[in-house]
Amino acid sequence: MINNVEDKQFLGYKLLNRGFTDWFKVMFRLIEGRKFIVEPMHKDLFNCWEDIYAGRTTREVINIPPRAGKT
Repeated sequence: MINNVEDKQFLGYKLLNRGFTDWFKVMFRLIEGRKFIVEPMHKDLFNCWEDIYAGRTTREVINIPPRAGKT
């Protein structure tokens, strides 16, 4: 698929520009080998990470209870 480091970095950069939802879905499939199902909780997390990445948020505390789908 992607053989050299530059291509992987380029893909990661392009996916991040599309948003953390797209980036995470691709990374999850590459790492876990299966489709990632986006739940309402994940949408809030992706929005939070986008704000951090864009510099709109500099501090964030994320608390997620046990067995709430973190994995």
